[in-house]
Amino acid sequence: MLKTLQLKNFRSYVAIELDFDSGLTVISGPNAVGKTNLLEAVFVACTTKSFRAVDQELIHTGQDFYRVDVDFGEDAAMLSYSTIGDTHSKQYKLHNKKQPLHSVLGRNPVTLFEPNDMNLFMYGPDRRRRYLDIILSQSDIRYAKALQQYRKVLRHRNSLLHQAKVHGRKLQQDELFVWDMQLVEPAVKIQESRKKFAEQIAPLLERHYIEIASDDKRALLEYQPSIQSDQVDILEVMQRNYTKDTLVGFTTQGPHRDDIRALFGEHSIEDVASRGETRTFILALKLAELDYISDKTSKRPILLLDDVFSELDAARREHLVAALAQQQTLLTTTEVDNTITRGSYVIDLSGVKG
Repeated sequence: MLKTLQLKNFRSYVAIELDFDSGLTVISGPNAVGKTNLLEAVFVACTTKSFRAVDQELIHTGQDFYRVDVDFGEDAAMLSYSTIGDTHSKQYKLHNKKQPLHSVLGRNPVTLFEPNDMNLFMYGPDRRRRYLDIILSQSDIRYAKALQQYRKVLRHRNSLLHQAKVHGRKLQQDELFVWDMQLVEPAVKIQESRKKFAEQIAPLLERHYIEIASDDKRALLEYQPSIQSDQVDILEVMQRNYTKDTLVGFTTQGPHRDDIRALFGEHSIEDVASRGETRTFILALKLAELDYISDKTSKRPILLLDDVFSELDAARREHLVAALAQQQTLLTTTEVDNTITRGSYVIDLSGVKG
């Protein structure tokens, strides 16, 4: 449970310290006062990354570092990022002892629900892959390590392809084979984990959708791998794509090209769903995500709700409020609603300057 948050040079805040309730904490105030910045700081502390920007953009104007200190009760942690010239450094400390960044993941899991999530299946696949990566990295450290290794090798392979294209040099297939061999193992882990996630979250998603919508539509999440997750197949595909990859200057297939699709039965949600049905699907997916992470980590995630109540009608708000009783929740809003604030801890940022 998050008890306190201290920020130094983070976004709009030069310095601020806040306490949080074990249940619902409502962060209220007008637009542009820094409400989302607080949720972002908690998200960074739990995952090491922002959900909307790179680290350099999180530093308060005119400064060269930011620092986020969090007290989770059993854990007292600090995440800092500094930049001096071309040198960048990110550091994580637990109980004042330096730890590897990947050790943050899953230690205090978090689930974010923000307005842009309503368009999760309308945007391109990059956002949906990021959605998968955040959930799976928090619930399986092996996935996080495989993803890190895959991205590292992919950067080398793509750099080789790009440089060869720029300089008009014909690559030998053996030059790529070295990187292909290193991509296979993490690629298999990533795709197998994504496939299992889609299968395991399916009953949770369906149950929550039925509870919210009270109709007989079958809500599904379908994993769409770029290639089959078999070591021989992946290597064969990489080799078969040699000509295409050298022509375009990047790797055209692999987990970095995977996608997921939202379905009502056999039909894509974007083809058949109304705006209200889409909202219900996304809300059900977020509640299913909470259950999935809880099951995998035996820890109930902190739920971050960034101004989403304005996107939901009364019935959906009521269902979400009922779910808030199950875990610690931080909610931002511009309008204080008694149905939300009754019995909750309120942080009023009106008039506050970072």
